[in-house]
Amino acid sequence: AVALAALLWLGWRLWRVRGQDTRLRRGAQLVWGIAGWQFASGLSNVVLGWPLVAALAHSAGAAALVLSLTFIRVGLRAPVDS
Repeated sequence: AVALAALLWLGWRLWRVRGQDTRLRRGAQLVWGIAGWQFASGLSNVVLGWPLVAALAHSAGAAALVLSLTFIRVGLRAPVDS
């Protein structure tokens, strides 16, 4: 729950901090989408007792989240094209 709250907060900050920078807005949407996937797949694994393949999908979502956050961080250091 704490990780989900932190991701939602990060997405909100990306959406608002730089105003109209579309790269960061897309990053915020990506973070929110993957966080939603992580929440849904993790909850479904527990509540519905999904098989191992579905649990692996949850782990793949975590890997996608790490990659997307890395690309967002690198993007924050890159100059904005005008």
